[in-house]
Amino acid sequence: NYTTSAAVTTGNVDEFSVQNVLVPTITSFTPTSGVVGTPVTITGTNFNATFGNNRVYFGAVAATPTAGNATSLTVTVPAGATSVTPI
Repeated sequence: NYTTSAAVTTGNVDEFSVQNVLVPTITSFTPTSGVVGTPVTITGTNFNATFGNNRVYFGAVAATPTAGNATSLTVTVPAGATSVTPI
């Protein structure tokens, strides 16, 4: 979540600001282990309130959230995921 503003005059940026940059933070997840297909709940802060706009990776393998809000996401361990730290 962020907002930007800029004023451009003859190709030069006179003003540029970034405000309200909210960095997502994971505080916990459960369960701490599982097989492909296991639902995982990730708890934290500053997730995108539209759960589908969040990106979660198990190592290099992406998992699409199936539910969530700004403080909790649910994802399913995807095929190809291996034991990794961190999520």
